[in-house]
Order: sequence, then structure tokens, then C-alpha cells
Amino acid sequence: MHRFIVLILSAGAALSAEERTSTFQPFAVGDVFVAATVMDVPDDDHAGTGRLLQFDRNLQPKGVLWIEETTHKLGGLALGPDGVLWAFAPISWQVVEVGPDGKMMPLRSFGNRAFHSIAFAPDGSLLFGEHLVGANRKIPFNTTQFSYRPGTERIGDGHIFRYSADGRLLDEYASDVHGGMAGIHGVTSFVLEDDGNRVIYISETGNRVMQYDLANRRQLPDLAVFDGQDDRPGMVLVMSQMPDRTLVIATGNKLVLLDPDTGATGKIIPLESSGWAALSPSVDQGELLLGNFFTGEFVKLRLVDGEVTGRGTIGEQNSLSGIVQYGGRQVFRRGPGFGTGNPYESVIESSEKAFMLRDLEGSIENIDDDYVLYDIRDDGPVPRMQGKENVRRILGAFFSASDAWVDSRVDKWGLLDNILVQVEYDTYSDGAGTRTIPTLVVFEHRDGKRWREWRYRPQAR
Repeated sequence: MHRFIVLILSAGAALSAEERTSTFQPFAVGDVFVAATVMDVPDDDHAGTGRLLQFDRNLQPKGVLWIEETTHKLGGLALGPDGVLWAFAPISWQVVEVGPDGKMMPLRSFGNRAFHSIAFAPDGSLLFGEHLVGANRKIPFNTTQFSYRPGTERIGDGHIFRYSADGRLLDEYASDVHGGMAGIHGVTSFVLEDDGNRVIYISETGNRVMQYDLANRRQLPDLAVFDGQDDRPGMVLVMSQMPDRTLVIATGNKLVLLDPDTGATGKIIPLESSGWAALSPSVDQGELLLGNFFTGEFVKLRLVDGEVTGRGTIGEQNSLSGIVQYGGRQVFRRGPGFGTGNPYESVIESSEKAFMLRDLEGSIENIDDDYVLYDIRDDGPVPRMQGKENVRRILGAFFSASDAWVDSRVDKWGLLDNILVQVEYDTYSDGAGTRTIPTLVVFEHRDGKRWREWRYRPQAR
């Protein structure tokens, strides 16, 4: 481990600009991305050379992306439903996007605001949280200096903003914020609830878990206040959400689990040290990823018992400001029948999302006990899987053993009553290279469950 740390350090601050070669690879399901800016500007503790690190699902180094265009610390990593990796340099108003092919897109600024968090609305629009608020350009315990927004004497308003996917401002919501210990922090972490109509958010180093009703443009009562009661700490740092909707808040040396509807505390998990300020769900069910800002260490942690199941490091202190794990592209082209109130739409979407995350129980939750999967061959349909328990066994073995499957794209051609027709493009990577295999699939549903599945794989004739 010590040798590994030395190697990473050598690959970072010690390298000249000419030696910094990007080696990011196309994203594979399970890849972990960490914001690891090289802090190489002595008189500005938030300035440095932009760098994202790529690790495999076992937290072993896999690639690096050098981002010479950014001037200040990167953080707030997030993955869009289309598989695009987002990173933010809020102090310099810069937004980084990296496609699933591992290539960086042109930088965007989205209105010269200090954005540091993003959510993807059901209608395809982008919601951003403004990281900074107020007029204070300098705080005592940092050497960096914030810039006023053009034409103003404010570093930000701490609001929530809605943009179109192509970067057009659609709306601004006047969200209340705490400000944090220094009074400069706005909407620093947030999640969407209630079909994209309610925002739950925090201000870094504040003590409130706030809510805003987007549909009715009004502030809601705080979901929770971290006032030291019920064993809750007195400060929040970063918030994320598990697939089961549980909110997870890191407070530096603890994790606090909250109910997103009531604000009730579900569990408090003590951590082994302080400084844990980056957080994201893992693709492995019931686990999450945590990053330590002070030390540069990151871990995979199991929520049920707080056990650490994996460790890595970026080899850079006071830098790690974001972590996220790739679960595959989860955006689907939807044909006729979607968005019309079909009761099977939610069943289809939840099953698809669980499959991409290799969530076994979520993948089979909506399967009928009499489910049958047929392969359509030249001599007719041949049963390949039959019965829910048989699916559990076969699919569980695939999730556990298959590292070759790296991604999937799905075109949903149409949802007609209880029948779904789609084309799947599964991508595999092995020693022979990368290949994508298309399959035409017809699903039949009954009584709220997936009942029969017919799969046809085109063959060269």
C-alpha cells in the first residue's frame, strides 16, 4: 500500500505538464471515478491542475484524465442517466462533462455561476444547485478569493436553477439556504423526490436538511435539523441517496441515514476518522463509497453493519471532493405507450434500473412465479429460464462472475397494454476486444408482474 501511495503521488504533483498524459478508458459498469485535483498553486488553497482518476470496481487504478482548462478544485461528481460523468469547478464557474467513451467534451459554464451539484429531471432538463451565496469574497481559513458574478457584487445567490440539456436557462427557484459556518454555502448537495417536484438539500457545514417545492415555487418546512439531539451531529457536509430512497448524510466522522418523507433518523454509523466529505451509492447493493478530503483515502462501506469492504487512495491531501460509481447508461429511448399512464411503466423502469446496477433482488422483484424466458431460434422458441427461483440462481451467477458485460443501451419501441417491445444493445469487452450484440425482446406482463419474455438475436444469413 505504501508503494502504491508513492506511485500515485509521483504521477500527480511531481509530473510536468508535458508528462501528463490522459489514460481514461471507456466506462465499464462498476468503474469508480474520483475528483483528485493536483493542489499545485502555493498561494491559493483551492487552485490546482484538474484531474479525475478512474478505478475499476475492485478500486484498482485504471486511468487518469488531466483537465488543463480548469483553474480551481474539481468536485461534485455525478453520472447522468446517459452515462455522462459530470464534474464541477465552482470557484471558476466551469463544468466538465466526460462521455462513456472516456473522452472529455468542451467545457461549459451555465451562466457563470458556482454550480457544484446536479440532478436529472424526468422531463430531461437539468437542475443545478448554486454552491456559493452572499457577498463575502474571502473567508479567514482559506487563501482562495471568490469572484463576483459579472455585473454584481455577489459571489452567488444559493438558488436552484433549471437548464435545458443544451444549456438554455429555463427557470430559477429562490431557495432558502443555511450558509454554513462561513455564511458562503448555498445548495451544495441535493436530491429530487416526488417525481422531480420536491428538492431535498443541504448547505455544507450547516445543520439543516431543507426542502423546496418546485411545482408550487415555495419553501417547505425543514425535513430535519441537526441540533445534536437524538445523537445527530451538529453539522452536515454532503448528502446522497440510496436506491431504496434512504438519504445518507456524511458529517465528517459519522453517517446519518434519514427517511426522505419524515426526516426520521434510521441509523447513525460512526466512521474511523474525520474528514469524510464525499459520498455516493455503490453499484453493489447495500454499499456506498466514501471519500476523505483530508487524507485522499476512499472506501467502500456496507450500510447494514458499517464494515469497510474495500479501500483506495488518490495520494493527494486536501483534494478529494467527489466520488461516484458507474452503473451503466440508464436512459432509454421510449416509443409509443410511455407516459400515458400505463400501469406497467413503473414496473419496467424499476426492473431495468436494478438490472443495470446488478441489483439481483431488484431485478427479480417484479417477476411472476411462473415466468419463462424463451430464446427464439430457427427451430422455434426454446425455454432458457423458467420460474423465479431459477432466474435468481442464473442471474445471480451472471452478476457475480461476469466482468465481460460492461454496458447496455435500450431502445423501447413501444408499450401496448401488457406488451413491451424493445431492442437491447449489450456491450462486452474481453481479450478479443469490445463487441456490441443487439437483441429484439418482447415482454408480456400479467397481474402487475413480468410473465413471459421472448428474445430474438439476429443471425447472419
